[in-house]
Amino acid sequence: MTVMDPDRVDARQVALVLSRIRLGLGLGLVIAPGLLGRLWMGDHARKPGAKLFARTTGLRDFILGVGTVLAVKDRSNPEHWLGMSAVTDAGDALVTLLGRGVPRRTRLTLIPGALALAALELKLSQQLADEAAAEEMALDEELLEQSAGA
Repeated sequence: MTVMDPDRVDARQVALVLSRIRLGLGLGLVIAPGLLGRLWMGDHARKPGAKLFARTTGLRDFILGVGTVLAVKDRSNPEHWLGMSAVTDAGDALVTLLGRGVPRRTRLTLIPGALALAALELKLSQQLADEAAAEEMALDEELLEQSAGA
């Protein structure tokens, strides 16, 4: 089995994949809150208040996903969007941990999954910030060389 070296993975591509999954799941929660909400809230997802909660959470994730996709493609501070996504995923884990009546399987899957996703998003955020800083530094050096040669 080959283990992938995380430092050799294209952070932009991983961020795009994660963001597209987020926006798809978000849209799914908006459209079918009872169905997808059951994965998180169990049978409680059928209640009107739970459906409202699932839809608002879905809308949040849809917006975060679209914003991150656009920011990655435009190279316009995607690290900020990934950081916000990490905070919401960590918050989802905490709310799930503290929630009453949350199904055991949800606690065993969503909490570690959300925390792992948050950690990955923070890692990607840092990688993209470092890449942007390196690109800016290279551009500054190039401009200095050009002005010194003129």
